[in-house]
Amino acid sequence: MHVGALKVRVRLYACTGLKAKRSEVKRILARIKARFPVAMAEVGELDKWQVAELGFTCVSNDPTVCERILDQVEDEIEAKADAEVLGGEREISKF
Repeated sequence: MHVGALKVRVRLYACTGLKAKRSEVKRILARIKARFPVAMAEVGELDKWQVAELGFTCVSNDPTVCERILDQVEDEIEAKADAEVLGGEREISKF
């Protein structure tokens, strides 16, 4: 079993406060949840209203499947959201 984890730091351009940030993060996570088999959460930068850290994880018997899914998640965030991916960390572990 392989576990893939991705932490993405995102700049949210349209947010003017924490309430707007929560709404935008919720929208991004709902869209990802509908399209990809991943678990996700906002994992950092909770008090900054224009930056969010989002965490995603997936499980597969093949590490290349985990890589592909996490690549697609990152591409989806950058392509569809009013956001810029500032950076990310990725790890694939075997259990």
